Amino acid sequence: MDRFILKAIGLTKQYRLKTGSTPGYRENTSTFSAEVAGIFRKKQPIAGRQQLNQFLALEDVSFEVNPGDILGVIGRNGAGKSTLLKIISRVTEPTSGKALVYGRVGSLLEVGTGFHSELTGRENIFISGAIIGMTQAEIRKKFDEIVAFSGIEKFLELPVKRYSSGMEVRLAFSVAVHLRPELLLVDEVLSIGDAEFQNKSLAKIKEVADNGGAVLFISHNMNSVSTLCNQVMVLDHGKVAFPSGSVQNGIQFHHDLLVSGVSQTTSSGQERDPNAAVQITSFSLRDVYDNPVEHISTGQPITFHLSYKVNSPINGKNVYCVFTIHNTQGELLSMMTSDSPLDVSTAGAVRSVQCMLDRVPIAPAHIRLSATLESMDQVMDRLKNCYDGEIDAGGRINTLFGTTHTGILALDERWSYPGQ
Repeated sequence: MDRFILKAIGLTKQYRLKTGSTPGYRENTSTFSAEVAGIFRKKQPIAGRQQLNQFLALEDVSFEVNPGDILGVIGRNGAGKSTLLKIISRVTEPTSGKALVYGRVGSLLEVGTGFHSELTGRENIFISGAIIGMTQAEIRKKFDEIVAFSGIEKFLELPVKRYSSGMEVRLAFSVAVHLRPELLLVDEVLSIGDAEFQNKSLAKIKEVADNGGAVLFISHNMNSVSTLCNQVMVLDHGKVAFPSGSVQNGIQFHHDLLVSGVSQTTSSGQERDPNAAVQITSFSLRDVYDNPVEHISTGQPITFHLSYKVNSPINGKNVYCVFTIHNTQGELLSMMTSDSPLDVSTAGAVRSVQCMLDRVPIAPAHIRLSATLESMDQVMDRLKNCYDGEIDAGGRINTLFGTTHTGILALDERWSYPGQ
């Protein structure tokens, strides 16, 4: 068995947060002078002293990443994901525990990390390569590929401070993946790039693993996680809530964590939170003519139609619609997330969103479909089991087994009988 590339052992990061006894601008601005004066005092009254609170960003996090692994690290905002990557990339030190890394580390933690804003793009390429241990000859060998991939040829001799966020991300990513790190750390920054660049980047990330490296990938985009990663780890409040394991199960665990604090609703009409910022008002199944239907059939087109009301406008936060399908054993068959954020900017507005399937790819079975409106770190509303029933055979009956499809999937198979 190959030696691991990364092994985290009991990583803990503790911060000390300073709080004052009396709020107010004047006291906050005088904090420094008060502390200097306090050096010369033997005692200070308890009531006027600033207290130090401890905050655990990470607590006893252990895991291992081997060659070829792409580990998705997911969790709500504040779960400790970025802190974990900063420790592994040596940006910050752990309070306790250690991270053992074998090989070069390429990091994409946030826009501008590792770049000097006064230097040109060309100069920053050579500096970034030197930081991760590349020789000048190795950097020169990869230089043209790096520049071509980033697409910033015309701006190569400009100081990085004049780059847009997208340009900076493209160059930083290109440097990180082309200098062949054994471990690549990616923290959500690819969301800044356009769709074409994101697709190129995901392919490059996979290439790192295919060449024997390993990747830690942080993202709130579950479609990217499920497409790219072969393992998932869920962090919650600084702890490992779901250890490295199945991508499908990890995503479902994360989703369940998000909805755990929301009143669960059913199609029978249980009352939901009336103060929810965005609330589901109706759900229906539609056929190709937009007519309501009662049942889902294997191999047939179907549309999930959901309406929602905006009780309180939401700005600066993207809200998505998520449909999940489970079987009666609780296994996740599919999770479908809207490819664009919903319009939640106008108070009192009633909107709709539709998810259309050209054909239902699930074999006849009993399923449970749920709908959720959620952002990266918050669930607005959830309609649990809005469809709880059978997927029928859609008219394709086989006299031998009763149905042409058995199992979970209904494949678009074609049969021929040469010579008959």
